[in-house]
Amino acid sequence: VFSFAEMFGVFRGGAGREKPSAEARQKQVDALRYNFPSLNAISPDTFDLQVGSFVLRINLPPDFPNVTPIVQVVGADVTHPWLDDRGLVVGHPRLSGWQKTMDLSRIVQEILDQFRQNPPRLRHATPAYSSVPARTLRCSLPFRPLSLSCSH
Repeated sequence: VFSFAEMFGVFRGGAGREKPSAEARQKQVDALRYNFPSLNAISPDTFDLQVGSFVLRINLPPDFPNVTPIVQVVGADVTHPWLDDRGLVVGHPRLSGWQKTMDLSRIVQEILDQFRQNPPRLRHATPAYSSVPARTLRCSLPFRPLSLSCSH
């Protein structure tokens, strides 16, 4: 049950109750930190996870979890069916259909699982006619396995 102040956008600081979206945001961040102990906070909204020779960057826009988080491979110029030319993860079906009730930790784990099954490949600056194959990146996954049971 929300108070009159909460319903009309007047929120107390300190010991007062937070906005529901702020609480949901913090729960998502807490779950990321728990499930990925090596997660590095770059800022309150940006987190890096070292994955082999590249970094998976998770950026939470100001309106997260009401808007889609941005997940991107940085630190290496790689190609993968789930990545666009800038390294943004665009091929994960649930991330591209984000809803605020989704579990970001589970989505990150699914991305890492996909990278383990089908590793991203380095793009080479060699001509297209080169016979040098793209090198596959080794993906060591620094996370705790999540339970697959769903609780809503």
